[in-house]
Amino acid sequence: MNCTPYREDVSRYVDRELDEGRIALLFAHLAGCTGCREFLGSMMELRSALHRLPAPSVPATLDRRIRAIRPDRRKLIQLLIDPVHAWWNRRLLIPVPALAGTALLLLSAALVSFSLWQSALHSPVPKLQVLYIMSLPTVDVEGFAPAQPPPIQ
Repeated sequence: MNCTPYREDVSRYVDRELDEGRIALLFAHLAGCTGCREFLGSMMELRSALHRLPAPSVPATLDRRIRAIRPDRRKLIQLLIDPVHAWWNRRLLIPVPALAGTALLLLSAALVSFSLWQSALHSPVPKLQVLYIMSLPTVDVEGFAPAQPPPIQ
């Protein structure tokens, strides 16, 4: 059995660069291949060991030495760095716009909420006014004539 493509997939899986479909195929292969399972175990141990190493120290004179590199050698160095830079940008291509959109949405929701809260604090509360209407019964009294209203001119 040719395990070369699966070994490459193991490396991508350890680096978290393998898509879901290939992960399913890889684990189906790992179920029947002892050599690839051992390779996965050694890759995981290597990754764990690398994470336990201390961070390398950078000399204070590194910046000065980089600036002293001749321009023709800078191009060569740039050709070596560009693939890493392109990989980093590709990794950030989706999360950055999604993060920016989410931040904008949360900020606008916070501003609307704050505006509504402030308007509720400063708006006058209408006072409740109660009006009582009473009606008295009409009683006719014999011999009493109500006063006539004056004529309207």
